[in-house]
Parts: sequence; C-alpha cells; structure tokens
Amino acid sequence: MTSTNEMGLASERVESSTDIDLSDVHCSTICENILWKPVSCQQCETHFCSKCITLWLTKNPNQCPLRCDSFVQRPCSKFIVKQLSKLQIACIYRPNGCNEIVPYEALEKHEMMCGYKLVKCSTCQSEIPEKNLPEHQLQCSSVRTTSENFQITYEPNAPVLLDSDVNYSTEQFQQYRFEVQSEIRKLRQELREAQSSGVTRNLRVMGLSPKTRNEQLSSKNDELNLTKFHSLT
Repeated sequence: MTSTNEMGLASERVESSTDIDLSDVHCSTICENILWKPVSCQQCETHFCSKCITLWLTKNPNQCPLRCDSFVQRPCSKFIVKQLSKLQIACIYRPNGCNEIVPYEALEKHEMMCGYKLVKCSTCQSEIPEKNLPEHQLQCSSVRTTSENFQITYEPNAPVLLDSDVNYSTEQFQQYRFEVQSEIRKLRQELREAQSSGVTRNLRVMGLSPKTRNEQLSSKNDELNLTKFHSLT
C-alpha cells in the first residue's frame, strides 16, 4: 500500500498528543516533521522517516545525517513506536471536507480509502472528491463516445435533433449541391467560348493549359461541396 504521506506528518495535523513530547517523534535534521514509517541509525540511534533517509542516502551514500562513521539502518525503537501510537492525526484530505481524526497506526489505510480524495472526471477533466464522482457523472455537462472513425458528444440539456430536422438538412445540402454544379457548368461553358475566341493563347502565356484550368474547376467543385456540407453540420 502506497503512503499518502511521503516525508513526515506536519505537526499541525496532530489533534491529540497527551503525555507526548512531540520533539521525541520528529524526523531529526531532515524534514523535521512527525516521523512517518521511521527507521533509525544503528550507531547514534537517531530516528528518521524512511523516505527522508532514503533520499539522503542517494546523495550521501553510507553517511549518517549526524555524521556517524557510517549509516547502518535498523528498525524503529519500541519506545518511538509506542509514542507514535498515541497520536491522533487529522486526515490529509481535510481541505476537501474530511473531518476524520484517525489514530496514527490507522492513518494510511484511512487515507487510501477516504472518499474526499480527489479524482479526475474522465469526461470534463474536473477534479472532485471520489465519493461525489457517481453523482457528478450523471450531471456532467457532456458525455463523449468515441470510436476509430467518429466521436459523438452528448449534452443532457441540448435540444434533441428530430428526424424532420435531419431531412430538412439533407434537402438543403442537395439544393446547395445543385447550385454548385450549375455554377461549374456555367464556368466550363464560358471557358469553351473563351477558347474558341482565341483567349486560349493568353492562358498558355500565363502557364495555364485548358487541361489545368479544368483540373482547377474540378478542385473548386470539391472544395465548394465540402464547405457547404460542413455548414450544415
């Protein structure tokens, strides 16, 4: 189980510490917070958070923070374990609304299962407490369904598109398509008339052959069809 507290517990999270001197359960010289998963130096018997001393040793191999000859790790002393077990700690998710005060030994399990832990909605990407996720998903502003070739976005409050609306849009598209085709036929007729009157020579001077002009007209037809189609969707 992964700890939600990486490098010691902030002292202000301690809600009850009767008969405990908090200085006895601090991570010495490193994070200086309440010990979390503590270990100690075999030579000087100073205690450190497990994460803190691991990071220290990566930069200072085999060196104790208190400058012992070498650092040899040993388990936390029974005295420190007993002192820590007396602590009552506020949940790390208190800022999100959790008001639980948990015994030190049960803290990690509680925080891993706490309903106030923030999770991200897969649809809108908002971060919300985990306990509120099911209700949020029912009311989320949009729900997307995707496949390899398309994406559908469903918005609960959006107006419903009726069959009559679809039919009307189809008729509009057909009308636009007819108008574009008529325009293309007109342009081709004008080109033929221009060619017969000798304007073809001017086209060749500009580097445009009749074949190239026809290809440009065909390309324009495709672009117009695509533009009209997108205006309907």
